[in-house]
Amino acid sequence: MIFLINEFIRQSRELATATRGRELFEKASKVLQSVFDIDSGFFAYKKQFFLEENNGVKAYSPWGLEPHTNESLSQLILSEPRWQRLDLYVKTERWIDVEKSFSPWKEIWVSHQITNVGLWPIEIQNRIVGAIVLGRKKGDFAEDADAISLCAIQISLILDMLSTRRLAEHASQHDPLTDILNRRGFEDYMSKLQTDGTSSTNLAIGVLDVDDFKFYNDNYGHKGGDSVLIDIADTLKKGIGKNGCCARFGGDEFVFIIKGFTDIQATTNEVKSWFSSKPYAVSMGCQALNPDNEDWGKAFSLADQSLYLNKAQRK
Repeated sequence: MIFLINEFIRQSRELATATRGRELFEKASKVLQSVFDIDSGFFAYKKQFFLEENNGVKAYSPWGLEPHTNESLSQLILSEPRWQRLDLYVKTERWIDVEKSFSPWKEIWVSHQITNVGLWPIEIQNRIVGAIVLGRKKGDFAEDADAISLCAIQISLILDMLSTRRLAEHASQHDPLTDILNRRGFEDYMSKLQTDGTSSTNLAIGVLDVDDFKFYNDNYGHKGGDSVLIDIADTLKKGIGKNGCCARFGGDEFVFIIKGFTDIQATTNEVKSWFSSKPYAVSMGCQALNPDNEDWGKAFSLADQSLYLNKAQRK
């Protein structure tokens, strides 16, 4: 028992270097196999970052369960309501005879000659958010259960840290009112476009603001003005989708990027059409971002000039 704990501590230092939950599970699976000689297993986990899509319990980093994958095991989890109610989840924290497990998991274990299974909870702030699900064909089933519990505790602590870090990262790069990118987040987005080569494609950068925004604050209060800003952000997000991004730089100034456009005027007209039936009016300027010019700030300045020209013409 002491040897297992010491060996686990020695090998588990690498776990703390993980930057995402998926990476942590991959590292932890290797530790469980090398230290505890676990024949098969996977991690069941519900992502805690509140903006993640498909935020249900999923399977991660399976081993010894071929041909099952993350996807196929996740589908089985989705078919079992008890897995989705982690607050009601029954944990073993010890090895039990495979005959006491439930379908369809029992059939999977038996087909891989597993004789004993165990489920150790993963908790964040006293909430069960997942489990380490393990199967063994042989071994001293009484000796290492407590040591595996220590592994589950360490994984829980690291996941809590990762979740807190992601929330802090999100807050630092997003506008608190509209939850779209702020200027810092937008600059980081542009930097990544240039790094991954996306900047070599056709990019349109646009600047948008509300005509006479002061009117809405003066007549409807700041709550009324905020509702306009939130609606603009939602409209831009919906219209752009995964084909770019939008950001609020401050006040009623919004900036957006659209990838793969074919004609800048057609793109401008399309974005304008998104706001044609709104109870407020917007002015906008768009500019093609030269793929050979990494300084997107120049294109932004031209788009900003176009916005004020458009605003002056409308007045």
